[in-house]
Amino acid sequence: MAEEVARFYVADGGLAARLKTLRETIGGWDARFGLAEAPRGRDSEADPGRRVTGPREAARADVPSLVRANLRRAEEAARVIEEVAKLADPSRVSEYKELRYTLYSVESELLAALELEGGS
Repeated sequence: MAEEVARFYVADGGLAARLKTLRETIGGWDARFGLAEAPRGRDSEADPGRRVTGPREAARADVPSLVRANLRRAEEAARVIEEVAKLADPSRVSEYKELRYTLYSVESELLAALELEGGS
């Protein structure tokens, strides 16, 4: 979602390309951790967290709040992967950490671009 906001809403091709690269990098990690088959084992109907929602999940005030929520989920996921890597892939922990910090930077850039566009 953040990639599309950068591409179509603020028309920043460079930022959209960076976000695409981050998305594709993270997307390749499932194979690295042997998770390519994980969705087959998912029982979404019986998932105890399926209906757990918080008050902030139902509404977003504007495009910047969508971007914040989207990128915060990505940052949280990167942090979890970084922590799991300490057990599963210790030689690459710094790579995962660097990607998380790149997400922080890209979030700031995109939010600043939205401010310039009057999207906040």
